[in-house]
Amino acid sequence: MPWPPPATLVRMTLREPLDAVESRIFGVLVEKSMTTPESYPLSLNALVNGCNQKSNRDPVSHYDERSVSEALLRLRLHHLVHEMNSAGSRVVKYNHDGGNVLEINAARLAVMAELLLRGPQQPGALRGRASRMAEIATMPDLEAILADLAGRGLVECMQREPGSRAPRWRQLLTAAGGGTVSSTTGGGATGATGATGDAGSAAAGPTASAAPARTTVLLPPGPSLPDLIARVTELEHRIAKLEVRLDGEG
Repeated sequence: MPWPPPATLVRMTLREPLDAVESRIFGVLVEKSMTTPESYPLSLNALVNGCNQKSNRDPVSHYDERSVSEALLRLRLHHLVHEMNSAGSRVVKYNHDGGNVLEINAARLAVMAELLLRGPQQPGALRGRASRMAEIATMPDLEAILADLAGRGLVECMQREPGSRAPRWRQLLTAAGGGTVSSTTGGGATGATGATGDAGSAAAGPTASAAPARTTVLLPPGPSLPDLIARVTELEHRIAKLEVRLDGEG
């Protein structure tokens, strides 16, 4: 199998679910690319701060640079994150390629990022929070986005909790998002949006049907994850040596 693996194969499915650190990093990169584009891509230090900030995060994390660095390497193997070396700068920065890998537009990516950063949410709250990243003008717009993401196996509707006016939605990039998937039928994503979110009408619409399970795609056999990490590390060392040599010849 060629190195790196063809992007077309990676886009068919992630090789394994994202863990908590990886999902936080991916969500932060998407968020910052949309809310503070002047400060994007992010350095390792900025990324650690973004992961651990107290606003718009649930739960609040306390990741160190080593944890974030290791997770960045794994995300690069998923092709979700790329390392950037700007000319004249020794600071390595990172950007995401989520739109291309997941094959979704900015509004859908904003919804995914919000679910990654804050966990399962009711549609009303989700629209308000995701709208700070990309325009989602109306609840019907959000319904269409959720229905499309559910059809792609990226999100699913959870079972409505007792006393709740609307069910919550969760992302499916991580191994476990918590809660129970709804099993009652309804009209597309409308079951999640019969209310306008946390403070919506008590007469919410029917609960949406569960999203279809993601199709598992069998990829050609290739190197194990530790082997891939070792290769990336070796390549990084070679690049660093070349940069030192070029600086000396300059």
